[in-house]
Amino acid sequence: MKDLVFRPCANCGVFMFASKKQILCGDLCKQVSKAIRYIKKCSNDGRLMSFDVQWAIDTRLAHIIAGGYAETARRLTPEQRDEVWKRFGGMCAECGKPGDEIDHINGSSSNPKNLQLLCRKCHQGKTES
Repeated sequence: MKDLVFRPCANCGVFMFASKKQILCGDLCKQVSKAIRYIKKCSNDGRLMSFDVQWAIDTRLAHIIAGGYAETARRLTPEQRDEVWKRFGGMCAECGKPGDEIDHINGSSSNPKNLQLLCRKCHQGKTES
């Protein structure tokens, strides 16, 4: 058994039993920390005001505010991606333009019926609404 220490999470301050290397209490605090590092990196390299970077930051923050993004639950295999691409013929399910992003229609289920192909503009519009 690992030696555990009782310490505060480096992000939220909640006390936890953790290994000596663990500094964050859970997935949400990891996502907050990752978002902060991303924002700092973009600020340092001059990309912070780029539209694509602003959209990425807004999306990350929206997921954090909603309680976190279930990354592992939403990860798709290459076969699942190919199946969605083929089902929609490479075209956005909303506007019919070439699609390049796979969207979970409702929640995080990776059931094929819950997946659709969207173009970036339509996916962004859905995410922001």
